[in-house]
Amino acid sequence: EARPPTRLELLARAGPLLAEPIEYETTLDAVARLIVPVMADLCTIDLVEDGGALTKAALYHPDPDVQHQLERCVGTTPHDQLPGDLRSAIETAQPQLRDGAAELLPGDTAEACYRNLLNAVGATSAMLAPLVVRGRVVGVLRLNLIGPARRYTAQDLELAREVAHHAALAIERARL
Repeated sequence: EARPPTRLELLARAGPLLAEPIEYETTLDAVARLIVPVMADLCTIDLVEDGGALTKAALYHPDPDVQHQLERCVGTTPHDQLPGDLRSAIETAQPQLRDGAAELLPGDTAEACYRNLLNAVGATSAMLAPLVVRGRVVGVLRLNLIGPARRYTAQDLELAREVAHHAALAIERARL
């Protein structure tokens, strides 16, 4: 049986992938698939639009049924409807660690759909790592663990920050 890749192997595999000069949407999708299951059970990458709205650019969960539900949550959420942890990650450009169920949101935004799904699948711990390019947050890498006994640590947050940094560089290269 193949052993799961280690965190160092994740960074080693992510580096060349993120250096490829391909469409950044394709790159972000590949990054999400690389992160699961090494660092997360579910991975999402959101991009910050002009005006501060947030658009889901890549979502991945290995279970096809959950993936199908995730894809129904694709869309844009206006800045004024973003929850506090997400807004904090964007405004401070600092990673955020959240334990417990996701804060439920009213309305029918992409973010409200996503939060409901996180709670439905039993997500218990989350990391939000801003994608920063030249001092500006261009997106957020979100990692979620599922299951009551699983929690992210400060050490995990550092690795998420490193992966987010590489993803941000890939976005910048693709946009240039």
